[in-house]
Amino acid sequence: MRAIDEQVVGWTARSEEVPLRQLVAVPVDVGKSSAMVMACDFTGRTIMPAVEFPLTRSGSR
Repeated sequence: MRAIDEQVVGWTARSEEVPLRQLVAVPVDVGKSSAMVMACDFTGRTIMPAVEFPLTRSGSR
């Protein structure tokens, strides 16, 4: 059994030396019928405000 997934190790190695101000986080909150997504950097600045969308095939109402 592997303790750490090899793909995760690869992602970590690619971002290891990058300054935090150059990294972006894209959290996704998934519910039963809709989800919300936003984008922010690691200094706390919002790059894209939260957007809600339905969990349908097209992603629109």
